[in-house]
Amino acid sequence: MSSMASSPPFRVVEVDQPNSLALPSTDHILNFTVTTELEPNSIILEALLDCSARHFSKGPAHPFVLNWSGGEASYSKGFEGDDSVWSVKISLNCPMNCPPALPSGPPPSFNGLEKSLNEQVASCLLQSGLRKAVEVAFVMNGSVLPRKGGGSHEPMEEAVPFSSPPSLEKTLTVSLPPSLVQFLPSKPSIIASKSGDVKVTGLEVPPGVTLIVGSGYHGKSTLLRALMSGCYNKVAGDGREFVVCDGFGVRSEDGRGVSRLDLSPFVKDLPTSGGERMTGEEFSTGEASGSTSMASNVMEGIEMGVKTFLVDEDTSAANFMARDGRMRALVDEESITPLLYRVNGIRNSLRISTVLVLGGNGDWLDVADTTLMMKNYNCLDVSEKARSISRTFSHGHVQYGGRGVVHRLDWPFQKVRRIRDIEEIGDGSDARLTEDLTRVEGVFGADAIKRGCVACVNYLLRKESLAENVVEGFLERVEKLEGVRWRDIAGDDFFASRPRREEIAAALLRRRGLRMAVDVRQVVTGETEEEKKKREREAMLQVWEKRRKTNNNNP
Repeated sequence: MSSMASSPPFRVVEVDQPNSLALPSTDHILNFTVTTELEPNSIILEALLDCSARHFSKGPAHPFVLNWSGGEASYSKGFEGDDSVWSVKISLNCPMNCPPALPSGPPPSFNGLEKSLNEQVASCLLQSGLRKAVEVAFVMNGSVLPRKGGGSHEPMEEAVPFSSPPSLEKTLTVSLPPSLVQFLPSKPSIIASKSGDVKVTGLEVPPGVTLIVGSGYHGKSTLLRALMSGCYNKVAGDGREFVVCDGFGVRSEDGRGVSRLDLSPFVKDLPTSGGERMTGEEFSTGEASGSTSMASNVMEGIEMGVKTFLVDEDTSAANFMARDGRMRALVDEESITPLLYRVNGIRNSLRISTVLVLGGNGDWLDVADTTLMMKNYNCLDVSEKARSISRTFSHGHVQYGGRGVVHRLDWPFQKVRRIRDIEEIGDGSDARLTEDLTRVEGVFGADAIKRGCVACVNYLLRKESLAENVVEGFLERVEKLEGVRWRDIAGDDFFASRPRREEIAAALLRRRGLRMAVDVRQVVTGETEEEKKKREREAMLQVWEKRRKTNNNNP
């Protein structure tokens, strides 16, 4: 790419270093100005702000580019000759116990920063472009997925680089500003042209139900965790920069709180200690079980409008995932409808895909569209073999509760993708909320994101009037940083990072003491009147057929 070298699109033109005589109670403040002919957007501003914070701050770092709360970026438009130039002002506010690592010498010492800024912007724009180009997920060939371990986000040294199976390998094209192409990383899977078209080759996970299978310690969960990180733009050197997936992790969370959530697709009549029955249509509890917590996570994901569910069998409730024939024969009245029976209906009706790491229950082969096998950290496409095994073992399936063929129940209704509003606030604990968030797959990564979630929930409950659409409106404003300053939300917590809307919603829905409102517009029936009558006729015919057989057996 050296032949395409030209002047960098982002130039550092002014630096205002902090006053060395600042009082102990005063924060260090570093201001510098970047000029560019490219019109800044939210992705560019976040990349500039985050990269500059990493360059100067000694504070804790994590691999995700969100909005670093210790600073703000603003831009204004000016003119140089006949060209329109945007001036971006970066202000970093560093607390006294974490002063900036300022370079010494004249302004040319900032050349390293300038190069880093351009590289980070180019990388983030490419990551965001890939995310828009795929429906489910994409993993670039050559990506380094394993981590060092011990909670580290750093890539493992001498790890096996990812390689797509040939049958699922795709080349995606993303358009970038031509002046940024020279700052992309030099990798065999990235081919860029002078016009700005960038071709990236790797695995594109197709829509539908995708299983990731294989023996233990062969890379199944490693691949899934990489996909979970794919919703964020990441910093250079992470190894997973070009692994993208706009997905939401689902796992069992025993003991989580749930307020007035419709779980009827998964939960029907539940017994209570008082001898009464509780339906799943308006489910509330302060201590959810493994199965009801997973059902709540799925239904809340639908409510949030997620595109892909990411599930690991190891962190899931077994009775929510599947029930085999022997258990169905033994327990004929089961209150929980497993995800196995609903996952195809979710895809067909709601267009939500599912990626599942699987190690122990082969019934899932009956519902899979794609099956990947991880073997020695190599990815293989075994979809045809999985379908052959399914045909061999799953013939002769019977009806499940009269509602459809086993494993492939229709989704009973469609969810309007709208977050419920708050009816009552109640008393909640930040410590308890932080504890609950540690088990949420959707809140991925460093503690900085969890701290940002708590800050957003507290700001919403403290500053917003509880009116219709207050939650949805707040989520949109925080996502776009419109009408609200992140510094006002995070306050003096310099190490709180701005979360995604899904993470804020997940935190809000877990805050103890909240009572959510029931929105009658939330549920929309998915069947026409004609389809309803047909279903009722078929149910009646089944009743009469059962009676006829009973009468014949008892003359």
